[in-house]
Amino acid sequence: MADFVEMFHAAMDELTERELFIVYHRIGWGGRKRMTLAAIGEKYGVSRERVRQIEKNAMKKIKAIMVAPTALTSVTMRAARLLGASA
Repeated sequence: MADFVEMFHAAMDELTERELFIVYHRIGWGGRKRMTLAAIGEKYGVSRERVRQIEKNAMKKIKAIMVAPTALTSVTMRAARLLGASA
């Protein structure tokens, strides 16, 4: 169970503030009020479609970390991303 919690926190650490807000409020995690795509789009000044795209990409990030064979810390993931980008 600890591995799952670590992976979940690592996944959340990889999201931007906007992605976190969208995911939390679309699903209602942590007792947050569920919001429509339109309501979130209004808050951020983007279309419903753009909010849907951001939500989809955020969920892909979460899934990629959660299904990884080992739980990588957010620091390790960021380092890997930086090294990959500079190569």
